[in-house]
Amino acid sequence: MVELSDSFKQLDTVGKLRYKEKLVVMHGILSSYDSMTNMVQFIQKAHPGTEVLNVDAYNDADSVSPMWDQVNGVQSKIQSFVEGAPDGVHMICYSQVCFTLMRVRMFLLVATGMFYLQDSFGLHTLQNAGKITAYTVPGIQHTEWPNNQDVFSTYIEPWLD
Repeated sequence: MVELSDSFKQLDTVGKLRYKEKLVVMHGILSSYDSMTNMVQFIQKAHPGTEVLNVDAYNDADSVSPMWDQVNGVQSKIQSFVEGAPDGVHMICYSQVCFTLMRVRMFLLVATGMFYLQDSFGLHTLQNAGKITAYTVPGIQHTEWPNNQDVFSTYIEPWLD
């Protein structure tokens, strides 16, 4: 199992998004930053003034690059954005392990049960520590959630309010 960064270990002090905080959005595997455009619009409509960075890195076939290469590459893409947030940033990640990045205040991940069951990157461990809230959304396929206003409003926005 991967050693979690100090930033991620501090997530037990999860706070909700305050007006004008910074938020990083990371697309999923075999996808691109374009797939998160609706999610960014949902966030900006619900929280005007919030700076949202939709990460344009490791798109499509490049998203299957070795995870540590992706972590390092994404970190370099978002570093200046994160440094401009002294209290850290919030992240919404779609099937990606972006929680190894620096100064994360809150982390929302949509992942398949396989990652959880295998404890591939600590989800099971985190749930045992009471740090994960899981939702099953009937009728919504894994690939549909970033574009679904009801999913955003019901399951993601409450964490941002």
